[in-house]
Amino acid sequence: MRAWNDGTRCLWRTYQVSRTKEKLYEYQEELERQHREEEDRLMAQFHQERLEEAESMQKEFDSEWEQQLKALTDQFDGGQKKKDKTVCKPGVKIPQDA
Repeated sequence: MRAWNDGTRCLWRTYQVSRTKEKLYEYQEELERQHREEEDRLMAQFHQERLEEAESMQKEFDSEWEQQLKALTDQFDGGQKKKDKTVCKPGVKIPQDA
């Protein structure tokens, strides 16, 4: 009778170990799934932040470009105005002794 009881305990123990391993595998798979979801969420967030940063940098670049272009245009227009003052306008007589 004792041998049967020992065998049953051995089978029961084997079943428990097997069941415990199954639970561990299930738990591990669940953790991996959660990790993948979290990783996907973080990557999407990172991608969105990167797009926003690129857009912000492009706007800043465009703004700086426009400022520099305006400054250059103003500088060129200022030079043109000085030249225009020295050039005779139509209908103005040019002194011959100059």
